[in-house]
Amino acid sequence: MRNIIAILYIMYLLMLAAPPSAATYPRHQGSSATVHVRVFDGLGGMITDAQVRSFKNHDSGTDLAHHFHLDRFQRLAATAVPYGDYLLRVSAKGFSDAERSVHVAANDVSVNICVRTATVHLLLDFDLSGRQSEVTVNSFVNRDGDFDLASHFQDKLGLKIPYGTYDLQVFHHLGYARRRVDVFQPEIWVILGIETYGESEALGP
Repeated sequence: MRNIIAILYIMYLLMLAAPPSAATYPRHQGSSATVHVRVFDGLGGMITDAQVRSFKNHDSGTDLAHHFHLDRFQRLAATAVPYGDYLLRVSAKGFSDAERSVHVAANDVSVNICVRTATVHLLLDFDLSGRQSEVTVNSFVNRDGDFDLASHFQDKLGLKIPYGTYDLQVFHHLGYARRRVDVFQPEIWVILGIETYGESEALGP
């Protein structure tokens, strides 16, 4: 009886010392996603012959454009897309390429992008009196897709801005400005009034 107990005890110690098998490790759930992309013409119509030119991971630089195909709902779709932040660029006949950022952090991600784009001009109210001054576009966030196109601006000029409604915030050495911007024609002019920083304001680059 003592021998049996001793053998069982030794087997128990060996089990504790042995590395766990792969089956005992918890699996990391939700590490990849299916991404669906719908391409619109800016006038309410969906474009079904568009192509994903680039879907590049911000960190690794890996481009997964070749993973996309047209699904039965006329959407561009890709499976097994690793979680992360990507820059999407699409093209469609008769339009310039359009791009937007995409955050992939769920098992199923739907993305809308418009290939009809505009040029956005920013003017400060005192620019109209002849005093020119530089601004920094801190954010230009699309209300529908929640992506930021601030990087499309050089000073007061925004290029290749997809049609849509945006929330704009700019910084100036005297203060800041915020306003909604509707982009639904090829050239948009936005006049901004600068609000000076109050003692309770924490805005600033």
